[in-house]
Amino acid sequence: MRSRILLLLSIIFVAASQSTFSQHGNSSQVKFIDSLLAKDSYHVELLGFKRKVPVVQSTGSVQVNRNANVVTFSTTDNNLKFLESLKIDLQNEMVVFRNDTLPFLDEVIMPASSLFGEWNGYTWLKTTSNTDQNEVIIIDKQTQKSTQLDLGIVKNTNKILLRINCKEIVQGYSKTPFSIACYLN
Repeated sequence: MRSRILLLLSIIFVAASQSTFSQHGNSSQVKFIDSLLAKDSYHVELLGFKRKVPVVQSTGSVQVNRNANVVTFSTTDNNLKFLESLKIDLQNEMVVFRNDTLPFLDEVIMPASSLFGEWNGYTWLKTTSNTDQNEVIIIDKQTQKSTQLDLGIVKNTNKILLRINCKEIVQGYSKTPFSIACYLN
């Protein structure tokens, strides 16, 4: 069973790493993110999930810092410290999270049936693997990492959704994934 799961994860990682990232020169992304993060500070609702329904686990506040075209965050709340390792580069349309640079992937338009309800925004994704495109995959030797960040606005609540998913496999073993979602308002 473990080998099937690892094989499936390997296939997903390899497929994602081979996809072509579309670098849009479209300034609508920059305008959207810029208007989304226009306030100096936000109330943050850190989400957990009960039966696949988002519920607020804790709350706090975060400061938005702007330096030219770069947006960073600062907080005194220990539950939100992960936000301090997030940097949004509006000029280059990329995100840096935990020193990983995530290129822009695509615009996202999610239906009302999605986990967070109807929302739209943008996604950044970085996937790395130690396997070449034509190489045979050996599960025990797989080392892969995937980091995805979604940022958008939920239609019904008008709250900003920030979702980060990090998955890593080292020598065929899955490390504990980092997955977090929160609302900013």
